[in-house]
Amino acid sequence: MQRLTTTPTATEGCSASTRVPPEYLGNLTETLMQEFHNMSEPVDSNELERAKCQLQSMLLMNLESRPVLFEDIGRQVLAHGHYVSPAEYIKLIDKVTPDDIRDLAQRMLKSRPSLAALGSLDRLPNINDIIATAEDGDVLKMPQVKGFRR
Repeated sequence: MQRLTTTPTATEGCSASTRVPPEYLGNLTETLMQEFHNMSEPVDSNELERAKCQLQSMLLMNLESRPVLFEDIGRQVLAHGHYVSPAEYIKLIDKVTPDDIRDLAQRMLKSRPSLAALGSLDRLPNINDIIATAEDGDVLKMPQVKGFRR
């Protein structure tokens, strides 16, 4: 599942993947929607700092591999015309505030979601149900999908 929002300056998104049996697609969808709603409320500053540290660590560990680093450089140059160093990304991550997280989540909940899925999808919730959940925030109202248990 991927959720994208396009603004005049960026494409914002969330993607999720799973290798669990298809009957858990409803759980995955509900969890993502619940987290968007949680993030649209004030974010705990300690939780944000832990998330920043985790993201920075993941970024630096991934770029320890030369092939990954070269792929990253190539992708950035092709997409943006220049390379942003890991140190610059670390500074950008450090600047993220609780208000930034809240504003992003609220923007994404107000935008029409995009959904792309691959695999056995008969238990994936309907896009209209996902849209309704984004609008009212009540994930428990999401209709039960055949074979999906709450």
